Order: sequence, then structure tokens, then C-alpha cells
Amino acid sequence: HPDVCFINLRLEHVYGERDKAGKIIPYIIKKMKNNEDIDCTIARQKRDFIYIDDVVSAYLKILKEGFNAGHYDVEVGTGKSIELKEVFEIIKKETHSSSKINYGAVAMRDDEIMESHANTSFLTQLGWSAEFSIEKGVKKMLSMKD
Repeated sequence: HPDVCFINLRLEHVYGERDKAGKIIPYIIKKMKNNEDIDCTIARQKRDFIYIDDVVSAYLKILKEGFNAGHYDVEVGTGKSIELKEVFEIIKKETHSSSKINYGAVAMRDDEIMESHANTSFLTQLGWSAEFSIEKGVKKMLSMKD
């Protein structure tokens, strides 16, 4: 219908409290809190991790804006990617873990995506940007009760 507005929000790698235990950040946090060793790839893959509070604020920003009829694809992320290795080291530091991270113990998948990040230009034009760095998001997750 010509008078309808469709907005498709495409989310990057969302994380935050009450996240599924099998997702990478909660999984690594649990292992690190338990001082368990971790086998992983070389962890050079880069991902755009966006904290759940930032996702909610992006949704609210979109809902408050007035849009003309049409179809809009909006990428929601920080716009920056970070190596998994760096994320693991941040979590290790913040948890004061003695876990050993065995980089390269797991083979990379043949079809592994090496970098992923959102093009945030649409949201930036609306005056929105992510507020949580990976450090700030991890600290908030760690401050929550299990």
C-alpha cells in the first residue's frame, strides 16, 4: 500500500543481561568467572557488539520519528567492529580471571565471516548513536546478579 511505512531494523551482535547462555559474551563471562580454560579460534574475527540498552534506545528513536511512506532498512549497531580476542581480554580483565585462553585450539570455519559492522549513517542522521562501549557493557553485565 502506498501510504504504509515499513521499517526493517537489522541488528548487529546484541548482548546484555539475561542473554542466552550459549551466546559468545555470556558464555565467555561464565567460563572466566569460573576460571575455566577456553579453547577458541585465533579470535581475529571482528564483530559489532551492541549492548541491549542501545538497541532499545535505537528502537525508541525510530518510533518517535515521523517517516514518509515507504520501506526503510536500518542497521543497528555501534558502527565499529572489535576483534573477538580483544573482547575476551576485556572480559578476562574485568572478571579478574585466571582462565587460560587457548587461541587457535579450534579451527576456523571455511565460511567464517571475518568482519561485520553496521552502517549507522541513517541513525546518525536522526541524532542517535550507541552509548555503550564493549567495556561499559561488560561491566554492566557483571554488575547484574546471575
